[in-house]
Amino acid sequence: MRQLHARLAPHFARPEPRRHALLYLQALISEIPRKNGWQIAEHARQAHPYGMQRLLSRAVWDHDGVRDELRSFVGQTLNPASQACAPLEAACPFPVLVIE
Repeated sequence: MRQLHARLAPHFARPEPRRHALLYLQALISEIPRKNGWQIAEHARQAHPYGMQRLLSRAVWDHDGVRDELRSFVGQTLNPASQACAPLEAACPFPVLVIE
């Protein structure tokens, strides 16, 4: 998680949203049964959900950059051999199962 957060950190303008992003990601992959603002804030040991809500609604960060970096991270993690292949090359399949 810290490796991913380090890759995403340059896309945040200020340290507070950067820190909240790590706490938010940690809560999302945690085993808390409900992932709403209050439960995420409690998991992050915060008194209220305002910091997390601010991260998602008003904080300044590069949404497209985070999306692109996350896509790259997931691709490298799921298929490390794909780094040697050209993007979208047919000889390098990228098998992924997505369950919604």
